[in-house]
Amino acid sequence: MRNLLLVLGFILYATSVWAQHTVHIHIGSKEGGSAVESAYVNVYQREPKLLLQTQATDSAGNVVLTIDKFPIELQISAFGYDKEHLVLESQPSSVLTIFLIKRFSSLNEVVVTGVAAPIKPQNALASYKIITAESIRAQGAITLNEALSTQLNINIGSDPVLGSSVRMQGISGDKVKVMVDGVALNGRENGNIDLGQINLANVQRVELVQGPMSIIYGSDALGGVINVIEKENRKPFELQATANYETIGKYNFNLATARSWKKHTLSIGGGRNYFEGWKYLDTMMTSNGDTIHPQRNLLFKPKTQYLANLSYQYRAKSGFKLNFATDYLNERVSNKGMISVYSPYKITAQDEYYNTDRVITRLGLEGKLHTGNWKILNGYVLYKRVRSTYLKDMNTLNETLSSDPGVQDTSRFADITSRGIYQRNWGKLELTSGYDITIQQGYTKKISGDNHAIQDYAAFAMVSIPFLKNEQLKVQPGLRAAYNTKFSSPLIPALNVLFNVAPRVQIRASYAKGFRAPSLKEMYLQFVDVNHRVFGNENLKPEVGQHIQLSLSAMVHKKSTNYTQIMLSGYFNDVTNGIVLVKVYPDKPTDITYQYANQSRMRNTIGSLQVEGQQQNLHYMLGYSYVQTLGQDSMKGFGASEATGNFSYYWQKAKLNFSLFYKYTGAQPFLRMAIDGSANYDGRQPAYQMMDASIERKFLNKKFSITAGVKNIFNVQTLSATGLTQGGVHSGNGTLNFLPRSIFTTLRFTLD
Repeated sequence: MRNLLLVLGFILYATSVWAQHTVHIHIGSKEGGSAVESAYVNVYQREPKLLLQTQATDSAGNVVLTIDKFPIELQISAFGYDKEHLVLESQPSSVLTIFLIKRFSSLNEVVVTGVAAPIKPQNALASYKIITAESIRAQGAITLNEALSTQLNINIGSDPVLGSSVRMQGISGDKVKVMVDGVALNGRENGNIDLGQINLANVQRVELVQGPMSIIYGSDALGGVINVIEKENRKPFELQATANYETIGKYNFNLATARSWKKHTLSIGGGRNYFEGWKYLDTMMTSNGDTIHPQRNLLFKPKTQYLANLSYQYRAKSGFKLNFATDYLNERVSNKGMISVYSPYKITAQDEYYNTDRVITRLGLEGKLHTGNWKILNGYVLYKRVRSTYLKDMNTLNETLSSDPGVQDTSRFADITSRGIYQRNWGKLELTSGYDITIQQGYTKKISGDNHAIQDYAAFAMVSIPFLKNEQLKVQPGLRAAYNTKFSSPLIPALNVLFNVAPRVQIRASYAKGFRAPSLKEMYLQFVDVNHRVFGNENLKPEVGQHIQLSLSAMVHKKSTNYTQIMLSGYFNDVTNGIVLVKVYPDKPTDITYQYANQSRMRNTIGSLQVEGQQQNLHYMLGYSYVQTLGQDSMKGFGASEATGNFSYYWQKAKLNFSLFYKYTGAQPFLRMAIDGSANYDGRQPAYQMMDASIERKFLNKKFSITAGVKNIFNVQTLSATGLTQGGVHSGNGTLNFLPRSIFTTLRFTLD
C-alpha cells in the first residue's frame, strides 16, 4: 500500500511539473537595444486579476518565468523607463524580447569617461552628470550647446562667427576638454571648441565631469570634461529618420540605419542642418517703391552643415570588443556685410565666408586580461577652417577676392592620440594604470614660420584602497607624469575618496591638480593687419589649477520605480598662470601691439544643491548653486546664483509626455582685460530667465513620434551689459544676445 501511494504521489508531482511552462524573456532599451538590468517583471492572472509572481532581470537583461497556465498579463517596469504591458495567450516558441522606452532618469545608466570598464555613477569615485538622449529630444536640442544650456554651473556663450562657447564652474572653455567617445576635439577658436558643430542626432548620452581630470586626460581638462557618447546599436535592424523645423528659420534632417548580425554591427548615417540667420543690423532704404539699399548684415549669421557618420563594432564572447567610427562635418557660415560704398556709379559690400571641415576618427579596442579590464582608444582628429573675404558688386553680383592684408586665411590642425587604460584587482587593491599620447600639428597664416607641432607623452597610475567593513571607504591616490616637446610638464597628483556611509548615502571628496598647456596659437601666433598686431609667446608656462571637491548624495526615498535623490556639493577652484593678451607697450596709448602672457588668476567657491526624483509618471530635477568669486589684488569679489528646474510628466491615458526646462541666471560681473594687461570685473550682466517646453506623442506602436515645443518662452533677446568679456560671450555692441521665442516641431520615424 505504501509503495502504491508513493507511485501515485510521483505521478501527481510529475503531472504538475509537466503542466508548467518556461518563458524566457529578454528586456532591452528601445534606444540602441542594450540590456536593461533589474527590470521588474510582474506576472498577473487575468480573470480575476491577481499578482502571481515578480521577477527581476539579471545583468544581461534576461529573466526566466515558470507559468502554470495561460493566458497571463505581464507588466514590465524599470528605473527611467516607461512601463510596458502585454498579454500572452500561450507559451512563446522562442525568447520573448521586449524593448522599453527611456524617460529622463539616469539611474539605470553607466558611465565610461575615465574608466576602463563601464560603471554605474553611484559606484564611481568621481561625480558624474548624465544628459540622456530622451532629455535631448524633449528639449529639441540639435547641437551640444542647446543640450547644455539648462545645466547647473554651465553657461553657454555665443559669438556671431566663432560659434558657441562654454564656461563650467566659472572656468572658461579653454580649460574644458570636449570629447566624442573619449577622443578630444581640436580646432579651438579664441580658446573655445564651437559646441554648435557637435551634432546630437546619433548620440546616446552626454557625460559631464565638473572638475579636473588631468591625470587621465592631460591638458585642457583643468576645468572639467564633456564627453559625447554615440549610440551602440544592438538591434538586428533599425532605420531612423528625423526631421526638425523651427520657426526662426532652422531646418534639420537626419537619416541613419544600423544592421547587427552575430558578432557584428554596422551603422551609417547623414544629415543636413540649415539656419537662415536672424535679425538684420542694417536698415533697408527704398526710393519710388524700389529697394536701393537692401538689408544684408545679420546678427546671427546664416549657417549650413552637412554631416555623415560611419561605425563598425565587433563583439566576441570572450569580452573582446572592437569599435571603429568616423564622423564628418562640413560647415559654411556666411557673414554678409553692410553696403560699404554707395554712389550713382558704384555699390559694393564686403562678404566673408567661413568654411569648416571636421573629421573625428577613432579606433577602440577593449577586453579582459587575467582579472582585469583593458581599453585602448586611438584617434585622429582633423580641423580645417578657410576664411574667404570677397568684395561684391551689388549691380552685377560679381565677387572678387579682397586684397586687404589679414582677411584671407586657411587654418589646419591635426591631432593623433592614443590612450590605454588597464584596471585590475591585486588582492583588495584596485590598480588603474595607463598611457596617454598626443601629437598635435598646426598650420595657419597667422602662425609665424612653417608648420608647428607639439608632442606629449604621459603615464598615469591610480590605486583604489578599501578600508572598513565591506569596503565602505575607498581612497584612490593618483599621479600623472609627462614629457612634452615644448614645455616642462609638472607632476599631476590627485586624491579621490568614496565613503558609503549607509546603503543609500555616499560621501565623495577629491583633490586634484590640473593644468593646461599653451596652445599652438598662443605660442606662435603672428597676426598683423591694419587693426591688429598680435603675437604669440614661446616662453609661456602652463596654466595650473588646484581643486577641492566635497559632495554628499543620499537616496532619501526608493520604492519600486519611485525615488528621490539629493546631492549637496561644494567646490573650490584656484587657477594661476592664466594666459591672456597684454599690451606690449602700455605707455603708448595708440599702439596696437599685444602678446600672450601668464598674468591672470581666478579663484572661486561653489555650493550647489540638486534633487532628482520620480513619482509615478512625474520625473523632476531641481538645482541651485551659488558661486563666490574671490577678490585678489585690486579686484573685488562677487557672488552669483543659478537655479534650474527640469520636469517631465507622462499622461498615460492620452499617451502624451510633457516636458519643461527652466534656468535662472543671476546678475554677475564679467572679467574685462585692460590695455595694460590688468584684469577687473567691471563688466556686468543682468539676471535673466530662460524656459523651454515641449509635448510628445507616439503612434504606430511607438515607431512614429511627434514632438512640438516652444523655446525661449519669455522671449529674452537682448541684455545690456557693461564691459566686454573675454571669450566671445558678448557681441561687439556691448550686449548679450539670444535667439527669440520660437516654435519647433520634430518628426521621428523608427523602423526595427
